[in-house]
Amino acid sequence: MNINIKKNILDLEYNKNLQYYNTVIIIISTYIVGVMISLITKQVDYTSLKDFSILSVISSFFIIVNVIFLMKFKERLNKIIEEIKDLN
Repeated sequence: MNINIKKNILDLEYNKNLQYYNTVIIIISTYIVGVMISLITKQVDYTSLKDFSILSVISSFFIIVNVIFLMKFKERLNKIIEEIKDLN
């Protein structure tokens, strides 16, 4: 395969993963802001152990899953950069 074609394909793959990476950051930020707003407006009763426990478990799960995706996409971005460097 032509090197320029391979670089273009890797560039497209890099941009796709970069878009996923940025989307995960936006999702995490939006979730954190939403939780903060719900706590400030007292839609979630943080004095109730049950409500706060449920919120904590859901938030922890959500954040952990998204951080795993974030690390996966970052790792893939680094691999693509290395592949492009190896083509030169």
